[in-house]
Amino acid sequence: MPVTGGTAELLRAGGVAASVRAGRLRCAFHLSTTDADADKAAGLLAGRIAR
Repeated sequence: MPVTGGTAELLRAGGVAASVRAGRLRCAFHLSTTDADADKAAGLLAGRIAR
């Protein structure tokens, strides 16, 4: 999904492993990902999704 500039840095600072390539967010969830991990990522992404 398209995201605003600085999103990768924000996620990294928040302890979320993700990357932004060509302005699009790339996340990979695994079996070890908890609900709390997903909630943290969602909270950090609030307001960062570009349209």
